[in-house]
Amino acid sequence: MVGVETCCSKEVMMQELNLTGMVDEKGNIALDRPLTNCKHKRVRAILFISDENLDSSDGNDWKYLSAEQFLKGYSEADAIYDED
Repeated sequence: MVGVETCCSKEVMMQELNLTGMVDEKGNIALDRPLTNCKHKRVRAILFISDENLDSSDGNDWKYLSAEQFLKGYSEADAIYDED
């Protein structure tokens, strides 16, 4: 995905990459695969760090919560195209 970001009063084109990796003992990020097409380019990173204390082994909690939150917004008035 490519997006446009405004930085320092000028637009900067940025490409989105979804990667995984590990943080080493020095606090450096080691990616699971190299970025061969991005050498010598500036990056901006948003990190999602796993929490070992959360039990998400089956993932069902998130599935149920997602379904529950989705269905909270459903109203019978939304069913204008449903067949009887």
